[in-house]
Amino acid sequence: MKRFFLFLVLVLMVTVLSAQFDFRPENPVPVDPGVVIGKLDNGLTYYIQRNELPKERAEFYLIVNAGAILEDPDQNGLAHFCEHMAFNGTENFHKHQIIKYLQSIGMKFGPEINAFTSHDVTAYMLQKVPVTQPGHVDTALLILHDWAGKISFENEEIDNERGVIHEEWRTGRSAMERISKRTDKLLYYNSKYAVHDVIGDINIIDHFNYDVLKRFYSDWYRPDLQAIIAVGDFDPAMIEAKIKKQFSALPSPPSPRERFTERIPDHTETLVAVETDKEAQYTIVQVFYKHDPVTDRNQGYLRNQMKVELFNQMVNARFGEIQRQSNPPFVYGYSAFSSLVKSKDALMTVAVAKSGEAVRSLEAVLIENERVLQHGFTAPELERAKKELMKQRENSFKERNKKKSDQLVWKYMGHFLDNDPIPGVEFEYELAKSLLPGISLEELNVLPSQWLTDRNRVVIVSGPEKEGLVYPSKEEILALISRVENQKVGPYMDKVSDQPLLAQLPAAGKIVGVTQNPGVGVWTWELSNGARVVVKPTDFKEDEVLFTAVSDGGSSLYPLSSYTSAQYAGNVIGESGLGAFGPIELQKALSGKIVSLTPFIRDLQEGFNGSSSKGDIETLLQLLHLYFIQPRADAESYGSFVNRMKGFLENSIVNPANAYMITSNLTLPGYSPYR
Repeated sequence: MKRFFLFLVLVLMVTVLSAQFDFRPENPVPVDPGVVIGKLDNGLTYYIQRNELPKERAEFYLIVNAGAILEDPDQNGLAHFCEHMAFNGTENFHKHQIIKYLQSIGMKFGPEINAFTSHDVTAYMLQKVPVTQPGHVDTALLILHDWAGKISFENEEIDNERGVIHEEWRTGRSAMERISKRTDKLLYYNSKYAVHDVIGDINIIDHFNYDVLKRFYSDWYRPDLQAIIAVGDFDPAMIEAKIKKQFSALPSPPSPRERFTERIPDHTETLVAVETDKEAQYTIVQVFYKHDPVTDRNQGYLRNQMKVELFNQMVNARFGEIQRQSNPPFVYGYSAFSSLVKSKDALMTVAVAKSGEAVRSLEAVLIENERVLQHGFTAPELERAKKELMKQRENSFKERNKKKSDQLVWKYMGHFLDNDPIPGVEFEYELAKSLLPGISLEELNVLPSQWLTDRNRVVIVSGPEKEGLVYPSKEEILALISRVENQKVGPYMDKVSDQPLLAQLPAAGKIVGVTQNPGVGVWTWELSNGARVVVKPTDFKEDEVLFTAVSDGGSSLYPLSSYTSAQYAGNVIGESGLGAFGPIELQKALSGKIVSLTPFIRDLQEGFNGSSSKGDIETLLQLLHLYFIQPRADAESYGSFVNRMKGFLENSIVNPANAYMITSNLTLPGYSPYR
């Protein structure tokens, strides 16, 4: 009977695993078995997961599926105002008692006691709550309970908070924020997203009637639009019982308002905006190709998400190569397909240009988009991207028991708000092993024709308002787009090297001395060349090795005439490749490996910082050896670095915060020429 019972258990386990990893596009995605999900009778959803990092701490979040987009015209800015009022008194906590209590148990306002409001969601966060005493857990849940339905909204506190938010509005009106407020009218074309921008209308904030604020809270802070997320070092059954007891009494409104999804209207013409600001630091070009999001979140969706990741990796590798040119057309550039707002996704191509080179940068990104549209990607590019993605999934799988609680919360937030899949790391790893090899080049090369369309396209050029600085007109931008679309672009040329990093391994030295400090678990090896190696095994991560090397010296050893060159030499060498490999070839040679090594030169020291997986330690040490025996400093890498630095720095003084910092950094050391 025992043997039969064990056999039956094994059969059931195999059956469950087979069902769990039966990959079919139409199949639903399983839910991570480690998370407890439930829904109360009043509609409130909860997610609970035991996670022991950090020990004796837990995350408690209240998620409200409501934000600025649900405001009525007379409430513009009041979703954010509601969030502020949560800290100014509730049914069980008078005025500012919430913050005082949480600070009394060792939590900090800001890093561990916080909240945010966006267009589509409001979230309240109690992070790293100590759970060694049951009273702390009970009080944390009581605070979330009061935020969910029992905020006081005392008239005096509302009036006091008007000034706080007015100041937040005033100090938050940076150049980028002012520009975005104008360009959003095109990006979010004839939708509420263009008007209800979270911070809101300052006239409404200063003068709204108390009942208008309370109306927003009454309409949208209700159990069917709320979720409690609890992740930490606790007993899930105990937390579930407490949530049921604490939150079941929250009432559901008899006639709730519809939680609608705001749509962004489509447009056939390309919309163009050119905006400047006196305090803008950077000239930025942005091209958006907007698309409706996929609503079916099945296993086919997960496979498609892998294709999106591969696309983003490959196109950004190309942008990285362009940035390494001696005189690159942009200081920094990237392209990615991702979510724009709840109702719209977008392929976004963004580049930071040098002053006066907006047209050059825009033309460069349009040409790269056209290149991938006309010719697609190459087989070696896809192979490297697959290696990178598989290594990421493998690393995440190895570190699955070392994730901190706050990393897990956001997954459950996405599941609650948008039905994002939460199958767990094990399933994602098995999925990648099973499906990634079968994703073909032809599949990837179809994506550009689906995404790079003239419908729903928006082009934005922004930058500093400066005498003598001329920007293209809307007509010139449209003419440039038409010219690029009608030209034949050459295919991408893939520069690779099949040489080994080290053609010949060096002769081995010897360990001539060993010192052990058992108190802190450290070993020190003295090598025959005089170097000392300090080693400390840890269990913080399953598959990570951290590395640093340092010696005394630094740029302070050099005369003033060479001081700046000495300071930046590490940056230029670090971007120049190594040995027989140029920077682009080196990056490709390291694809599929988790390894990085960066040289540095500071005032008083020089050295290296790096990390790798356990399996890539040898590669890390080979890179280190090459930096000593075959560093490179080629003219193209130098020109690229200098030109990009000029682009970043040329208008930094127009930003008031930068101007203050620069003045302080000059004044405090007495105008030392070394500063």
